[in-house]
Amino acid sequence: MPDTAAILDALRHTLQQDPALQDRLFALEDPDAFAAALARLGGDTGQPIAVDALLEAMRQGRREWIERDMPW
Repeated sequence: MPDTAAILDALRHTLQQDPALQDRLFALEDPDAFAAALARLGGDTGQPIAVDALLEAMRQGRREWIERDMPW
């Protein structure tokens, strides 16, 4: 099973190095289209990741952001 966290880190690094790619991806307003484009990028850069895994990571990130100040 691929290490999703490592793949996401590698994709983040790729994006940080390419402002034009950032612009193209961040222009996508539909989460499914964004995840599909990011999955293609992953495949193209040797970091294959499923769209479903990306969507789940996005959901988890939103959840963590929302809960960041909750008093547990």
